[in-house]
Amino acid sequence: MIATSPLRAKSAASATVNASRVFNFGAEIGTLKPGAEADVSVLELKDGEFTFTDSAGKTRTGRQKLEAVATVKGGKAFEPSA
Repeated sequence: MIATSPLRAKSAASATVNASRVFNFGAEIGTLKPGAEADVSVLELKDGEFTFTDSAGKTRTGRQKLEAVATVKGGKAFEPSA
């Protein structure tokens, strides 16, 4: 696993194998081990001043945001369009 801290490892598990168990997808779904079927989002943590707007139109500011860098689906990598 790529996670470099206990919190990151817990977060990665929550987004992969734990979610798979909740929806009963089976043992091979929700793992990032070599050879496993996976769709993966690659995110980068950006620092700065950001304004976020929720679905009700309310805004909130923050100092960090996750930005999509790439998606791997069915073994093919896709980069977000600008």
